[in-house]
Amino acid sequence: MSQFKALVLPMNPQLQEDLNQAIENEAWRLNLMHIAIGIRSIMKAKGMTQLQLAEKMNLSKSEISKLLSGKENLSVKTISKLEKVLGEPVIEILKPTPLNYELTPA
Repeated sequence: MSQFKALVLPMNPQLQEDLNQAIENEAWRLNLMHIAIGIRSIMKAKGMTQLQLAEKMNLSKSEISKLLSGKENLSVKTISKLEKVLGEPVIEILKPTPLNYELTPA
């Protein structure tokens, strides 16, 4: 990637901006995916279904589905509700970890 940047970006400022935005978006999506996987893991350990979580949080099942897909931005309010319902912290300071899965473009 750095070789690509060195060759292409000095020639095209718009491409540089687009690439920087894509890198930032990818990091954001990875963090959301890590959070969603953590929530699913807690739910599984507690034997909780999406419908049960939805009912306890007073949300629709489709809203929970979006949240658990890793594509929905979480507000501090939603995170707080999740932690209260699940009885565990949902996020801690995020640290990069190796992924055991691949992300594919939507």
